[in-house]
Amino acid sequence: ALQSNKISKLVKVCTEIQTASSLKHLRYIDRYAKEHGKQNFKVYLQINISEEPQKSGVFPNELSELLTELPHFENISLQGLMAIPSTLSTDTGDTPHKKLRELCNKMGLRKISVGMSGDLELAVEAGTDCVRIGTDIFGPRPV
Repeated sequence: ALQSNKISKLVKVCTEIQTASSLKHLRYIDRYAKEHGKQNFKVYLQINISEEPQKSGVFPNELSELLTELPHFENISLQGLMAIPSTLSTDTGDTPHKKLRELCNKMGLRKISVGMSGDLELAVEAGTDCVRIGTDIFGPRPV
C-alpha cells in the first residue's frame, strides 16, 4: 500500500506511481509533482478488483466517484488502473484480470497493470500493459 508520508520522495525519484488509491494520495502526488517540477506525472489508480478487505485499493463501485475529481489535479496524468488480484483460478473465463480490463474500458481508460510471475498468462490474455515478474527473475522471497 502507498504510504502518504512517502509520496514526496517517490515523486521526486520516480516517473510514475501505480498504487494511488484515494483522493488523499492524488492530492499529495499532485502537490509534490508541482513542487518537483514534474508536470503530467503518471498515475495508475489501484483497484481492489477482488474486493478483499486485507488489500489496498479503490473498490470498483467507488471508482467513478474518484474519477470525477481528477480534473482538479493539474499535475497528474492518469494512465489507467492497477490491481493485484486474489487467489487465481486456472479457468481463463471471467478472471479478475479480465474484470479489470472491462472496468478500464468502461471508464474510458486505456492501460492496465496487472499480473505477476504466478499469473503472467492470465494477465497477458487480459491485455495487460505492465506486469511485475520479480519472482521469476530473483526467485522466491525467503520465508
